[in-house]
Amino acid sequence: MRVHTNLGPGLLKSTYTACLQYELGLAKVRSSIQVGSAVVYDGAKLEHHAQILSYLKLSGKSIGLLINLNVVRLKDGIKRFVNGTGWN
Repeated sequence: MRVHTNLGPGLLKSTYTACLQYELGLAKVRSSIQVGSAVVYDGAKLEHHAQILSYLKLSGKSIGLLINLNVVRLKDGIKRFVNGTGWN
């Protein structure tokens, strides 16, 4: 939330991504950004919710965040997704 509070809405995703990755590093939180895994079916991209669930399944990860930065209050743009039961 600190990045969004400092920068506000409406900037390029790459700007938020770089700043968020920096903040996560300072907090010693291990993370990956822009993990490539195209999800296209019959020539159409899946909606974001379906994409993150697919990313989690394909990567073997249990928890993911979908962050919409184009909101006034960042907490309104964060959705947490859980795949499976191994996330304790």
